Amino acid sequence: MKNYASYIFYESWWVMLSGLDSATRDEVVCGICKYVFDGIEPALSPLASGIFMAIRLDIDQSKERYEDKCRKRAEAGRKGAAKTNAI
Repeated sequence: MKNYASYIFYESWWVMLSGLDSATRDEVVCGICKYVFDGIEPALSPLASGIFMAIRLDIDQSKERYEDKCRKRAEAGRKGAAKTNAI
């Protein structure tokens, strides 16, 4: 898994996290950071793990959309360069 320098924090995550005790909330947030920034699947308590898995779906989908956008832009750049070189 590629590591990233940032991620989007969704309001729906806050809805899930806001009702938790601070220790569990911290555990989930640290798990998110380990997953996004270090590429490490975190070892979490059962409650934190369940919440993290729901959030992980959003993270993975966001990464997929980002990588797809990067591929499309790179393709467009190559096509533009090919047209410029053909002139």
